[in-house]
Amino acid sequence: WGSEHLVAKAILSAARRRGLTLERSQGFEALPGQGARAIVDQRAILLGNEAVMKLEGVNVDAGADDIARISNEGGTPVLIAIDGKLAGVIGVADEIRPEAKMAIAAIRKMKIAVTMLTGDNARTASRVAESVGIERVLSDVLPEDKSKEIARLQENGALVGMVGDGIND
Repeated sequence: WGSEHLVAKAILSAARRRGLTLERSQGFEALPGQGARAIVDQRAILLGNEAVMKLEGVNVDAGADDIARISNEGGTPVLIAIDGKLAGVIGVADEIRPEAKMAIAAIRKMKIAVTMLTGDNARTASRVAESVGIERVLSDVLPEDKSKEIARLQENGALVGMVGDGIND
């Protein structure tokens, strides 16, 4: 497809493992924090989050149950549209390291406030944060807005340290 994003690589790897034929794309365009678009076999493909689908006029109602289920399980729903019509929903999830909960507890024990700042949707972010003991979550934050959120925390008197987990961090 042309993307270096970890989610894209995971999706392509899963497709190959399933023996799916992957056509070459043309006109690949990354949409940071939202997804990607390209032309594949003369068809317009849009891959991304619910927000980009709605922005592009794709009706996502048919995928609502899958979107909710994936989010409630702590995954991120990735929607696929072909020629402007929803074609499917797949779920991806970050693997939470076993020591993450202990690390967060140790940080909080030092009286350090922990905030999770993520591009994931609110349901997914809340589920992940809850599983590791993070109480404050800022979700649906686009990559270009993450530094603004950090600056806002600093303006409110916080000394901020940041740990990133992805390509957009």
